Amino acid sequence: MNRAIVDLAAAMPEYVCGVDLAGGDNYSAERLDEFVGLYKYARSLGLKTTGHIYETPDGCYPELLPYMKICSL
Repeated sequence: MNRAIVDLAAAMPEYVCGVDLAGGDNYSAERLDEFVGLYKYARSLGLKTTGHIYETPDGCYPELLPYMKICSL
């Protein structure tokens, strides 16, 4: 996820309802402050946010929990 993706998602509400963080847990750790800022920005644009965290022991980032939404199918 980056700012361009968030901007594109916000510009296309008929196709996109939110943004997601996925990928290697160690990679997320290196960019944690950036991702928190992107989540805040996405929420300010009215986007929903979610992410793949707490799926492995290396993916425990409590800083991201305020931006996660539990979804049911």
